[in-house]
Amino acid sequence: MPSVLFALSKSGRCAIALLATLITTCPLAAQAQQGPQFFDQRRLPDLELERRNQEILQEQRRVQDVEAKRKAEEQRLAAEAEQQKQAAEAYAKRRAEQQRLAAEALAKRKAEEQRLAAEAEAQGKQKADEQKLATEAEAKRKAEEQKLAAEAEAKRKAEQQKLAAEAEAKRKAEEQKLAADAEAKKKAEELKLAAEAEAKRKSDELKLAAEAEAKRKAEQAQAANRRDAAPATVAALSPALVSGPCEPAKVIAEPLIGGRVQLKVDSACRRGQNITLLYGDHDMVRKLDGNGQAIVIVDLIFGTGDGLTVKTADGRQDRVALVAKDAGQYSKAAVIWRKAVDLNLHASEGNAAFGTPGHVWSKAPLTAEEAKEKVATSGRGAGFMSTIDDGNHDGSKVEVYTFFHSPEQPSGAVPFSVDHTSRGAQPAGEMCGTGALAEVPFDAVLLLRTGEVQRDSGVIPSVACGTPLEGKTRYLKNAVPDLRFRR
Repeated sequence: MPSVLFALSKSGRCAIALLATLITTCPLAAQAQQGPQFFDQRRLPDLELERRNQEILQEQRRVQDVEAKRKAEEQRLAAEAEQQKQAAEAYAKRRAEQQRLAAEALAKRKAEEQRLAAEAEAQGKQKADEQKLATEAEAKRKAEEQKLAAEAEAKRKAEQQKLAAEAEAKRKAEEQKLAADAEAKKKAEELKLAAEAEAKRKSDELKLAAEAEAKRKAEQAQAANRRDAAPATVAALSPALVSGPCEPAKVIAEPLIGGRVQLKVDSACRRGQNITLLYGDHDMVRKLDGNGQAIVIVDLIFGTGDGLTVKTADGRQDRVALVAKDAGQYSKAAVIWRKAVDLNLHASEGNAAFGTPGHVWSKAPLTAEEAKEKVATSGRGAGFMSTIDDGNHDGSKVEVYTFFHSPEQPSGAVPFSVDHTSRGAQPAGEMCGTGALAEVPFDAVLLLRTGEVQRDSGVIPSVACGTPLEGKTRYLKNAVPDLRFRR
């Protein structure tokens, strides 16, 4: 308040002084008016007094106005002082809030910097740990690879030694068997020749006796004719020919690369007849040509085992030993069926798409030599269709894919698919619906290079006639298991 009063203008102070003067003089005027009325009321008014009274009233009003203005000014100044105080308080509060926020921001920034520094340190430590673990894992992997390589090499050598010992034992057993077979064949041949000689002797004796009898009867007839002088017709008797039994078929087995054996069958007395080759539970029916000969390639999908049996139409059976030329170097996958349809086995080396290199099937079969060349140049395994079958014959039908392994081949697999080629992309007739050839049972066989044989069976299901087939609906995957291999 003192500051407000001090701030009053000079005119305001003058007004206050005048007001004080009026206050001191007003009682005198009042007393004059209240004095005894000793004068005559009809007397003329005192103009000076009235003037002075008017001036006093005017001064009082002016003082009141000044006082009102002063109070208004004081109120305004008080309001401005209050506003300034509030503004100062607001400013101080805002400043304090800014300082608090700045302090909090600084503390938060420092905390964030510390957190980031801690995270960076933790990440650095984690990275160092990861590098350490990676180094240890790499060292462990290399050690494991070396160990596996050493074990594989030792296993390979042991397997080679085992196979060599087995091959040697088999060779000796085969030689002994062949010697025994040769001795038995020789004895059978001698018995056969003796029987044929005895039969020929008896035949000659019968022939001579018949000729003598015919001659005697002819001479008697001629004599009778001469006696009767009558012509006569002489009938000559045909001698009876007696022959011995048909000799055993000659079978020569020659090993081929890729786990196959070529059989040369020769039986002149059975020309034009069927022969059946019994291998495992697989029976192959083939026909001898006009010379009684046939050449058949047998794919060793069941291994060499107990060999193979050649059965002729007259019921004779002869056992043939089988020898693999390159056992342990290949694996095989086969599909076997009996219905008179054509199934195609498709192999996709390196997951090759149809129609690209690596897609091996009957229309892109390759040869054993070509597959061997691919292995030599690429350092990876490769295969060929070692047996292709159109299903147009009696007995079992089979298609076989043979895979040559490479010592440098990384781990992998060859997937297969099977196509019911006879029904094609638009099944009709007997190939669909309830037709006799719509559904085809089959066997799947895997022969691993270790000699292990894995077998499975399945059925190619029937489809509705007219159903368009393509992609997975035509080419059945997983019908034959993938051929998996490790380095």
